[in-house]
Amino acid sequence: FRNEEVFNPDHLPEEFLYRDAQFRSLSACAKPAMRGSKPLSAFLYGSPATGKTTSVRFVFDELKKSTDKVVCVHVNCQIYSTPYKIFSEIHRGVFGFSPPETGVPLSSIYDKVFKRLGREKKSLIVALDDVNFLFLSGSANEVFYDILRAYEVHPVHTAIWSISTQNDNHKLEDRVRSVHQYETINFLPYS
Repeated sequence: FRNEEVFNPDHLPEEFLYRDAQFRSLSACAKPAMRGSKPLSAFLYGSPATGKTTSVRFVFDELKKSTDKVVCVHVNCQIYSTPYKIFSEIHRGVFGFSPPETGVPLSSIYDKVFKRLGREKKSLIVALDDVNFLFLSGSANEVFYDILRAYEVHPVHTAIWSISTQNDNHKLEDRVRSVHQYETINFLPYS
């Protein structure tokens, strides 16, 4: 093999083929954040192995190369399915290290993260991969609400890109649906 790394699950190709329309939709969702406005939320929906996670990672990689106005955080909800663990991952994305696992209340992590983002005038896009696990754990409403309503306390723009093989958005409470306006991006199986 010329490059065995292409077989690694976390491999990100230099060129991402056959998902141009989805890539353009995600780029359009991120574009307002690059101008200092609110990024758009997105719901990436499709069968397993159709490029949803790779598309997000690809866009996040491009954003990190082209701007410092957007903080992009990818969270695997199969591993991190509680609000504390998710906000710890967001903390790691903002500060470069995780907060202590015990002794620090979630509200302190939340305020620390959003104060920093507000002070630096940065937007936050959180990709919640396998978001259906948040619905299973009962954490989805709290996590979505806390991220999307951060602007009420801190001067920050946020968006959630949720990734799933099933559509559980109808399970979100009205208080969350009122602020969770999103672009649905379908990932059909490869032909």
